Amino acid sequence: MTDEQVNEKASIAWCILVEYARERKVLAYGELAKLMNSQYRSRLRMNHRNCKYALGLIQAYCRTHLPSLPALQSLVVNGKTRKPGKGYTGSRLEEIEQEHQRDFSNTWETVNSFENWKGPRA
Repeated sequence: MTDEQVNEKASIAWCILVEYARERKVLAYGELAKLMNSQYRSRLRMNHRNCKYALGLIQAYCRTHLPSLPALQSLVVNGKTRKPGKGYTGSRLEEIEQEHQRDFSNTWETVNSFENWKGPRA
């Protein structure tokens, strides 16, 4: 996947994750891929495995530019364990449910799109 494609996918995932944050819901990697494929027509199809590239970019961006906000990428979890995958470097996995319970709805109202998205590579 090229940098341009990863940025495109990250912007699509961001919109979905902000909506899920407002609703205080988590979703599995496969669910995110299906939503990305059905809601947004794109030349690159997503699956549960390649979501990690977009989520990694979101994770890096949030850590650098939005460190006081909840870990947005933590909302995407393994369907069986209900925990983020190996690439997740946010709060400790034992604390992930507390992370999910933080007040996302008010917090993410101010960061609702990728309009100002620069990404860690910019």
